[in-house]
Amino acid sequence: MSTKTSPAVEEALDRIAMMRDGRFDLGWMHANPAGWGTKPTLSHVGLTLDDINVGTYAEVPERGGAHGSMAPRGAEVPPATPALGCYDLDEKALVWADNAAELYEEAVARQWSSARDVPWDRLT
Repeated sequence: MSTKTSPAVEEALDRIAMMRDGRFDLGWMHANPAGWGTKPTLSHVGLTLDDINVGTYAEVPERGGAHGSMAPRGAEVPPATPALGCYDLDEKALVWADNAAELYEEAVARQWSSARDVPWDRLT
């Protein structure tokens, strides 16, 4: 019984073979020159999500990218990038909250930790 693989699997296997043979395509490194040199400024509490939200990476579009891929915000998406076709919610008003990063940072700061919050050295 023969198994037929999808074109996406075939392409992935071809890329793995290229890597194994030492033939790498590094063209993606030149795809987003506007992002090069973007650096965060540390806040008084250390590196936060707001600190790294700079440059093109801080721009939240009103609608998700037409490419429909999993590319992170601010990433350059080549025209041949296949769409996943699984994103029904792509409007900023439906999925974005301006204070989400702040809420996350607060939750991390208040997270209970057994290693830190239990006085293990004083237990009998």
